[in-house]
Amino acid sequence: MSQSLRILLIADDPEVIRRIGHGLQRQDSGLILIEGAESLATARRRLNSGSYDVALVDLALGQGDGLHLLSELGEIAPDLAVVALAADGTGPDAAACLALGAQDRLAPEAMDSNGLLDRLRSATDRARAGQNSRRRSQRIAASLGAAGDLAWHYESGEEQAWLAAADPGAWALPSPECSESLEALRSRLHPDDRELAVRRIEELVSEASPWQLEARFKVGGGAYRWCVLRGRAELGPQGQLLRVSGVISDAQRQQKKVREQEQARRFLRAVFDSQRVPKAVLDSSAVITDCNRAWLALDDPAIHAGAAFGPGRKFTDPPGSPGLYGDLDAAALARGVKQVLGGVSDHYECEYGDGERCWRVTVSPLLNPGIAGAVISHEEITAARRADLDARGHLATLEADFRAIDCALYRVGSDFEVRTTNAAGEALGRAPVLGRDILKVLPRQHAEAVSDGLVAMSAGVRSVVRDTAPRDGEATRWLLALRRDDDGHDDGFLLLGVDVSDLLRAGEPSQEAGRQRELEELRTVLRETETERERLGKLLAEADARAAELRTELAQAGTQLEAARREAEETRASAETARRDAAGISAEAEAASRALQAADRALEAERSKQEQLASARQQLEEALEAERRRRAEALEALSEAGEVPARMRAELDQARAGLRHELDALLERVFMPLLEDPRRSPATGDRDKDEAR
Repeated sequence: MSQSLRILLIADDPEVIRRIGHGLQRQDSGLILIEGAESLATARRRLNSGSYDVALVDLALGQGDGLHLLSELGEIAPDLAVVALAADGTGPDAAACLALGAQDRLAPEAMDSNGLLDRLRSATDRARAGQNSRRRSQRIAASLGAAGDLAWHYESGEEQAWLAAADPGAWALPSPECSESLEALRSRLHPDDRELAVRRIEELVSEASPWQLEARFKVGGGAYRWCVLRGRAELGPQGQLLRVSGVISDAQRQQKKVREQEQARRFLRAVFDSQRVPKAVLDSSAVITDCNRAWLALDDPAIHAGAAFGPGRKFTDPPGSPGLYGDLDAAALARGVKQVLGGVSDHYECEYGDGERCWRVTVSPLLNPGIAGAVISHEEITAARRADLDARGHLATLEADFRAIDCALYRVGSDFEVRTTNAAGEALGRAPVLGRDILKVLPRQHAEAVSDGLVAMSAGVRSVVRDTAPRDGEATRWLLALRRDDDGHDDGFLLLGVDVSDLLRAGEPSQEAGRQRELEELRTVLRETETERERLGKLLAEADARAAELRTELAQAGTQLEAARREAEETRASAETARRDAAGISAEAEAASRALQAADRALEAERSKQEQLASARQQLEEALEAERRRRAEALEALSEAGEVPARMRAELDQARAGLRHELDALLERVFMPLLEDPRRSPATGDRDKDEAR
């Protein structure tokens, strides 16, 4: 029977459609379904709504960009077999079409030929084979990625081997799938292991059984690591090698994973044993596979747990004798465990006891979906049960007390709805009472009082008391109190209405006396007010007198201030006159200072000249003293000689004349400038000459 074929024809040229239809008309064609699409958008809608075996694409469709059509179609339906139609014989060639995912390219003469159907079926088969190959590669890559291994395959007689790894960088591969020569693979082995490993592999591939060996293999980064090489050979009929394939695993990484798993197991074991609640693990057949220390610590034979239910025993085994485990229903427990293990229920719980104590058994499924099993918890709840019974007793007592109150009592939520009430509250309110707003439940006069109290409590007051106006001799006093929960948060109100009519009736005879007392109190207050007013009047008069005195003192102070102002003006004028006089005196003092400075300069010059005269006088006296000594020496020489030659007298006279001449010249050189100074008086000059002589 011929295979059916669903075809999507993407073309808008009637001639192309006609020729394709003519080419598919064969006697043995079988069932062929053809659907047309005049554009890529229409083809997208049809592909989204149904499945097809092959798509025929006219490369001249639309703007004539056939490669763009093939690329878009490959993104829309990557697993669909695509055949390009070159109706006019132009456009992209077969290589370009195949590069974009097309399985074939039909020339114009092949579109209506008898072999059209065979070519389409062949394209469909190639597409399915490619799809299967891609899926197989994806599965291999996923498996390798999970294990981190390097897969390899070798065909006998070839020079290269196929390699694949999910992480190519870890194995120094250029891509996830590649080929390497046998020599390159040999060079990956450590030099010390290479010869032995190659010889051992040659021996192992001669048999069809699986094999493995360990050797140091070069990985990413150029380092050598101990790896496990696993493989299996496929032999021919005569025992010759056809192909061999296997994986290479990082032994160090596997050992690290094993250590990590062991550490994780120990950690989980420690967590499991540290729990105080006794727990055990069941497998799919309700057999206990593991338990914690708290479970093994239970040694009471009256409980359905403990060391008697250790690993290897079935948890749902019926008891050996009735009543062995108190009132435990073993059949119900077995059904509950079976339902949890079968996935019918995700929780089962039961309680049993022996009259004095009580226990709870809880069954929960394992969270790992790949493992069928359950976790059993067995804990004693005797104290909790007693506490629960005590709480229930207290609650029943409180409920009885609540019902016994003869006043209207309401518990109102934060939304002002009535949560619960007693019989008096139901009788006072308008039915239905529960679940309605309290202001709608109560009669009008009571609702107004309660509403006023709620407004007051909204300001932060914790409790409020409000009375309703007496009517027909009846009055009610409402007490509103804020209610809080265990965490201290506001949880509505408590509303209590008490009938106080009897209090009002008991107070009627004393109303007149009360009014008299109030009147007397008002009169007392009035008298105190009059006394206070008189005292305030006296104080006001004293304040007026003191103000008059202060005004008089202020006037006197003003007069004194005016006199002081005039005095200050006169003082200012006197100061101005004194300032001008001081300025004149300052000018005279400046002139005197300049004259004194000139006199000081003249006196300094006179002192200099006196010093010069004293120096000249000292020189003259020294010269005279030298002359006297010479004369004395000469006279002494003459007296010793006895006679003085005429020649020596003449020389002595000449010397005296020369000395006198020099002395006159000296006197003229020293004293003439002083005698010519016009600032000196003549008497002073003459006196200096005499002294010089």
